[in-house]
Amino acid sequence: MSGWCRTPSPLVGEGRGGGGTPGCVPGGTPTPTLPHQGGGGRVHKHQVRVYWEDTDAGGIVYHSNYLNFAERARTEMVRTLGIRQSDLAAGGKGHAFAVRHMGVDFLKPARLDDLLEVETAVVEVGGASMELAQIISRLDDGAVLVRLQVRLAYISLADGKPARIPPGLKAPMQAPMQAKVNETNERL
Repeated sequence: MSGWCRTPSPLVGEGRGGGGTPGCVPGGTPTPTLPHQGGGGRVHKHQVRVYWEDTDAGGIVYHSNYLNFAERARTEMVRTLGIRQSDLAAGGKGHAFAVRHMGVDFLKPARLDDLLEVETAVVEVGGASMELAQIISRLDDGAVLVRLQVRLAYISLADGKPARIPPGLKAPMQAPMQAKVNETNERL
């Protein structure tokens, strides 16, 4: 399950809601929220179940698999914004977002059969890059397991060099941030 959510989030400095994801509206109209790290944007939530293939011999999620979970969530966030990465790539001649930098804090382990939630928020959109904040938590107890700060570069697939993010691609990512600025200004 994946979608934009209205529930409190560790990304916005509040505790988690109860079990599950009440208020999630897959494909629905989101309520913008402001991440801790600055910038602002709505929080996208994506659920992932832990399978045997994700674990080591002890039944604990192998560390690199958290990066796979985060990648899936980023892909689903972009898809929810109406952006198809296959269209961007255009048969290898187009563009793509590539991870430029990632900071990861592994806080607690996930185990076989856990249902996890990956929350993703756009922190900043620049000329040729964007920064995201992600949190992976366990749904049954709300424990925050992993925190990620991700900087993505927008690159040309033809030569691998950075490229300017086109306005038509930038706008859907900035819209949640502008909505939050407008909402804040209305309250002042």
